[in-house]
Amino acid sequence: MTNKTPTNSTQPIRSPLLTAEQAAEYLSIGISTVNRYRREGRLRATYICSDARYHVEDLDAYIDECRERPQEAAS
Repeated sequence: MTNKTPTNSTQPIRSPLLTAEQAAEYLSIGISTVNRYRREGRLRATYICSDARYHVEDLDAYIDECRERPQEAAS
């Protein structure tokens, strides 16, 4: 009798990587805003072949940060 371990039982489940377009849709903002926030360090990105990709967990963390800090009053 062989002892088989399921291959997926020990692997952590990670969110899919989203493109800038998908991240923009997820956050309901423009693609240029996603790219600007990435350059400013407000959004974390993973690079695959020099293309930025976004984890849903990171986008959710950004949303949580926005909830916690008051928005600056518009002048």
